[in-house]
Amino acid sequence: MVEVLDPSALTADAEYLLDGSAEDILRLSDDLVWQSTACPQLSGSVSVHDVTTDVGGLTTSLAATFELHCTPQHAVYGSLGFGSTAPALPAGADALIAAESRYPSLASVFDGISANTLALTVRHRKVLLRWDTPVGFGCAEVAMEESNGTPVLSYAGRDDTLTAAELDPTHTYQIMHALDDSSANSAPDFSAFPRDYVYPVTTSLEALPEAVIRGEEVSFHGRVTVPLHPGAEAALFVDVIIRGRKADGSIMELGSTATDQYGKYSITTKATRTMRIWSLVPPGDSAPAPGVMHHFGDSSERYTLHVARR
Repeated sequence: MVEVLDPSALTADAEYLLDGSAEDILRLSDDLVWQSTACPQLSGSVSVHDVTTDVGGLTTSLAATFELHCTPQHAVYGSLGFGSTAPALPAGADALIAAESRYPSLASVFDGISANTLALTVRHRKVLLRWDTPVGFGCAEVAMEESNGTPVLSYAGRDDTLTAAELDPTHTYQIMHALDDSSANSAPDFSAFPRDYVYPVTTSLEALPEAVIRGEEVSFHGRVTVPLHPGAEAALFVDVIIRGRKADGSIMELGSTATDQYGKYSITTKATRTMRIWSLVPPGDSAPAPGVMHHFGDSSERYTLHVARR
């Protein structure tokens, strides 16, 4: 939510730059402590298209668009209308919407007889499919084929994500999606996964000690798993990074390693300062080595490591 600190100072057809400082005429909230930890590299701008205030200086109508960045690589576009119609989204939003439209989501609707069929026109050579199997169903069966019937891929499982690569943008494809109330076919056969299968992963970090002495070694332990139904499997040999956020909002990398044959990891480093600590698994989206899987990244719960002087 954008908070206007002094609405009467706003001018229609004006752009206000944001840097997250206390001097911003607009900012996400008045909690600069939260902002420094959640979005320390805040930048962007708010364009005020129209604004009116009453005699007391309170806003009676506002039409604005905004573009925000927590990092230079990530953008949030939006528009708002208070007592007024919201204007069109900023121009930069169009490219983001077009990119997201490459990722079809399969609607989990089942009439007990027939499967859903989606026709898909591919504009790029790679498409990401996501689906969630609703409660009451044990398995989702997903198949993709060209309009002439040539199979591309198939899968049976629950709550998963699949990529189809090396597609022909000039062809039309169909996606068949069926739900089954039996879990008999829901146990994935790992040897049958196509090369471009992408796993979701879940990353955990064990709770940290309440306090350590500066200069002492501290070990971080955790596990990375692949959530399957039922249960979970260990995520083997995936990279894990331990990061910490200092009081000034900057981020330090404390170490990196890989999970073992049980999906576990351990990183030991010296404690230097109090900070918020978490483990991070970056996405494994490049061609994997034998035994290493494609996977989405994930981060663990954050813990505060309190460091005291000796």
